[in-house]
Amino acid sequence: MKIPRHHLQHQLHLQHQLRLQHQLHLQHQLRLHFNRFLKRVRGDEGSATVEYLLLALPLFIPLAIFLVSISTSSTLHAQARNLARQSVRAYVTGSNTDQSLLRAAQVKETFLEENPSLASLSNYIAISFTCSADPCLTPGGMVSSRVELPKIGSTPAFAVTADEYVDQWISQ
Repeated sequence: MKIPRHHLQHQLHLQHQLRLQHQLHLQHQLRLHFNRFLKRVRGDEGSATVEYLLLALPLFIPLAIFLVSISTSSTLHAQARNLARQSVRAYVTGSNTDQSLLRAAQVKETFLEENPSLASLSNYIAISFTCSADPCLTPGGMVSSRVELPKIGSTPAFAVTADEYVDQWISQ
């Protein structure tokens, strides 16, 4: 039996189309796999982490250092204000100037025991007193305490003061 020529041509044409479709399908699959590979290699995955490391850390590290420095400085100022306040209170409750100076020295010693990080600076922490009246412990007179601390780390040297009145009803 002889197959008509147009059927043969049609069959050849169909086989050719199937081969072309198969080639196109393989090309498409290859392109898909290659694109997936490229996305993995230079995709967006992990780019947020890299951006964070490159942009945020250089900004946050100095900020953290600054905040720690400010916290340390403000804590030191608060401690110095407390030392000034406590020393002037001890001073005005003394019965005479010598006893008042001894009491203020004990307050400083206690302060340094409670703050061991400042103990090495004990010779540099200065406490001075000024009085509005003479003698200093005159009832109703005002006594000022001035505490001076040297430069500590990044905290510059500073001084704080506290005022206290001598009790009006104290007997001399």
